[in-house]
Amino acid sequence: MSKNSLNNHLYTLAKSVLNEGLYKRHDTDKMLIPFIFLKTNTTEVIKNLASDKDPLALSQKISTSDQQDYTHIIITHEGFLKDENGNRVDAIIVHAFNLSQKKGLQIAQKFNPKNTGEFKKIGSIETLGTPDLIFKLKNFFAKIDLKKEAHFKTEVKTDHEELEAIHTILTHDDPSIISEAITNFILEKLSNNENERYNGLFEINILKNESLKNIGLLRFLCSNAINEVIGSETSNIWMEKTKRKIHITCHYNNSLLHEARRSKNTPEKFQLDANNYADYNLKQLDKEFKSLLLEAEKNSNIKALMKLSTLNFEYNRRGVVQPKTMAKTHINTDNISLFRTLIIGSTVILFAFLAWLFLMKM
Repeated sequence: MSKNSLNNHLYTLAKSVLNEGLYKRHDTDKMLIPFIFLKTNTTEVIKNLASDKDPLALSQKISTSDQQDYTHIIITHEGFLKDENGNRVDAIIVHAFNLSQKKGLQIAQKFNPKNTGEFKKIGSIETLGTPDLIFKLKNFFAKIDLKKEAHFKTEVKTDHEELEAIHTILTHDDPSIISEAITNFILEKLSNNENERYNGLFEINILKNESLKNIGLLRFLCSNAINEVIGSETSNIWMEKTKRKIHITCHYNNSLLHEARRSKNTPEKFQLDANNYADYNLKQLDKEFKSLLLEAEKNSNIKALMKLSTLNFEYNRRGVVQPKTMAKTHINTDNISLFRTLIIGSTVILFAFLAWLFLMKM
């Protein structure tokens, strides 16, 4: 196998582990617990590392004490990088090594943590360098899966205006490759020379795959991919050119993972379904519902109202009712009085209008 193929495989593997780190970090206020990914020709395992010690030094000890024929070792931890103004920015940092190569790979992804308001990736993955191998160099033949691209099967449906909606199914066993494929697929459609023929509807269905164990990770990556597409410059140019909106839905095994829509006049931050409530249990759903309801009523918060709409969809999907506190919180005496006033006023106006019509006919 060529050196380029080995390097490409290591980068693909490193991105997958990096995405695992982002997923572990996205829904918590605490720093990521460092972890190590250990791969042999037949097995893959992830182990957490102590947070108060050097993750690289700990990884060296594990690699020698385990007495396993590891082919790849990837260490992931949280740190920081600097932006163009020299400010510190949180980042997930990955050190990836193929133990048959003298040089490894270091990549990172900047992000805004949840406790700043909303978890969000900043920019794209950055390659920081090719560090020297910190483990014993091995001479082996690694059975490397080059992670073939996701397979697409696309159907085009025409609407009443003779515009095309894209319906596609795809399959793969790696969530990182699936999400990247979705991004590239939609952006290619929006930027090609015949992009005016599309109506902006993209329906994506990921086929069930027994090798896909972590559906939460798949949902996280696909949601991020779709939101990035929706907010991209390519989408802005297409919407400006066609005066149409973009609406993307993504399912796994016919179950909704994420949905987002945007028109040129809709701010990016007001995308539909920025939250993924499918992973919540009923107690968590009810707690989120009460919190959003109070926030929406207290501050007339539009974003909270949109989240409530998404949350309501999840309740309906499960066939369960919302908390009873909704009626107590949502309907107050001021609203009732206003409603009664509007009804009485409308009734008076209606009778006056009918009386006028009667007199005109006489």
